[in-house]
Amino acid sequence: MKILCLNCRGLGQPEAVQEVCSLVALHRPALVFLSETRIFDNSVEYLKRKLNFPNGVGVGSFGRGGGLALLWTHEVCVKLQSYNKLHIDVAVLDPLSDEEKWHFTGFYGEPRRENRWRSWALLQHLKQLSGSPWLCAGDFNEILEATEQFGGVTRPEGLMDGFREAVSTCGFTDLGFIGLPYTWDNRQHGSRNVKARLDRVLADANFLSFFKDVKVWHVQTTESDHCCLVIECLRETRNNRRRRRNFKYENMWRHDPSYADLVKDSWGAATDIQDLSHLQGMLGQMQASFQNWEFSVFGSVKRDLAKLRRELETVRQLTMSSGPTSRERQLMSCISELLAREEIMEKQRSRITWLKDGDRNTKMFQAKAKERARCNKISALYSPDGVLVTDQAEIEGLAIEFYKDLFTAQQNLSPDDILQHVPVRVTDLMNEALDRAFTAKEVENALFMMGVNKAPGPDGFTAGFFQHHWDVVGPSITRAVLDFLNGGDLPEVINRTTIVLIPKIKNPKELKNFRPISLCNVIYKIYSKVLANRLRLILDEIISAEQSAFVPGRLITDNVLVAYECTHYLKRKKGKKGACAVKLDMAKAYDRVEWRYLEGMMIRLGFSEEFVALVMRCVTSVSFSVRVNGQLSNTFRPTRGIRQGDPISPYLFLICSEGLSCLLKSVGPVHIARGYVLEFTHLGYRTYFSRMIASFFQKHRGEGPIGYN
Repeated sequence: MKILCLNCRGLGQPEAVQEVCSLVALHRPALVFLSETRIFDNSVEYLKRKLNFPNGVGVGSFGRGGGLALLWTHEVCVKLQSYNKLHIDVAVLDPLSDEEKWHFTGFYGEPRRENRWRSWALLQHLKQLSGSPWLCAGDFNEILEATEQFGGVTRPEGLMDGFREAVSTCGFTDLGFIGLPYTWDNRQHGSRNVKARLDRVLADANFLSFFKDVKVWHVQTTESDHCCLVIECLRETRNNRRRRRNFKYENMWRHDPSYADLVKDSWGAATDIQDLSHLQGMLGQMQASFQNWEFSVFGSVKRDLAKLRRELETVRQLTMSSGPTSRERQLMSCISELLAREEIMEKQRSRITWLKDGDRNTKMFQAKAKERARCNKISALYSPDGVLVTDQAEIEGLAIEFYKDLFTAQQNLSPDDILQHVPVRVTDLMNEALDRAFTAKEVENALFMMGVNKAPGPDGFTAGFFQHHWDVVGPSITRAVLDFLNGGDLPEVINRTTIVLIPKIKNPKELKNFRPISLCNVIYKIYSKVLANRLRLILDEIISAEQSAFVPGRLITDNVLVAYECTHYLKRKKGKKGACAVKLDMAKAYDRVEWRYLEGMMIRLGFSEEFVALVMRCVTSVSFSVRVNGQLSNTFRPTRGIRQGDPISPYLFLICSEGLSCLLKSVGPVHIARGYVLEFTHLGYRTYFSRMIASFFQKHRGEGPIGYN
């Protein structure tokens, strides 16, 4: 089903009517909402005839502006609820039962700022009138954030606060858009040009549950200074490719009486596991056992709930004149157990960690999971040549090529240009502590430091599975992990990693605006965490004081205070002797770390060859698959980069950044005094004058840094 919304800025000219006709013919909407029609009476017969719509309702204009119209086809059954000069609200009915399925509000915000509060009061009033799923779209004449306007006078926060409060009170979610970011353009030249996102589509959680997939397009127009909103609502997700279901461990399985025996029987033959290859084979057998058991014994919670509820209704019909029978009580008990399982399942999908116990919150968990899925869904991307791509296969292709290029090492590097400024800081005693034999207790501690329900890696097992069954699986896992840590092989399959793309901004349309989070297998994270736990104990000795993130005993907020002190000094400084503050930024810093540089830094700092080799095997044995809207790409091997999601990555990045610290201390003051731009390709990033204050130098050559942040 499609809905079209447009502020047409008057339909008095034939060109304006022709443009609306063209948009309707192109997109074939079932509902059309037009604002600022500037038609004086409530009649829409002219529009119905021109647009070939059988049904419609209108609101006449007031003065030289305003006027609303809502038209609909025979495809939908509509009942008018309320209307005035700012809105038309209709209920969409089930054609068979005439029951309200959801309702739509075509909205036009007050054009005058001093009356804008009436718009928000109206929205909150409409919220009280119906509890059915709600979709609201149109020209709100207001923005939610300052970034939604380009040019012109900065919009007062007070105006936006009223809109934000109304959106929050109504429980709305902004559905985003595909296309250009602004919906209104005053069409003026130069500095007088102003653009803003005044038109948008809002929906509550019930609507997003009712329709599985909702997309909004910004369609450009020529006659109106507003773009057209085209909304597509699908009850089922449209995907021509059959999605292969990946295995994922479910916490709710533990509530089945046969579950514990299944784990013990499946893992019973694992006593001879000695290395990671055998362990991976055992986990593959566990996956198959769980999948067969889920299909034949456990079943589908949602289908079983629906079946039992129908049976309960039948049983109760037979016992209308008597009390509950034993069968009815049995059904009620089974339904209660299934509801508990459903809550556990939805909580695991919601990724909510702050709620431990309480009443059933299945609805909240479902809403949270759906909202996260909607925000993470990639509907469209711009290709490198500027073409907007919406096809799933093409989006996947763009993502794969982008990350293959991002994780490909640069050629002709010379890390020695930086390494020569790095002193040795790791002592023999530190190396003895790092190289001592690994123990079973370290493996167990590493596992139990992980979040129980963190997103699993490619093998589908969460840390909670291993923690819950540590008495059964612990000995085998410990032997296999210790075998690798003490010199054994690392199979490639263990270090396979899935990249998931998390938006860094609202409505991202370029891959650079996504954060690639690596989902590693728990087995890999165990031995990576063991190495990280040892490494973190000496960080305070080898990492400069100006680096405060991830180092035990230091706070990153300390650098905020230093930055404030630097700017305060600059503001109050007097005299002819100058000073400057240099800001540095690291773009895609984790992803562009060169492995040769990382290895050289560890050796230069004094780490033993054995420990460096162990760390580099973890870093260089990785293979990636990119997940786009649930679809996994083919695997590829990177040649640079460290992973966001790998326990040891933050500490390795500190080591890489230490090279920058040493370089700045050694030659930074001289180069900055001469006005040079510093570029460090071995770290995988350039330094930009943005965001993070990094250094504070005296202007005159030869004087060291006063402060470094």
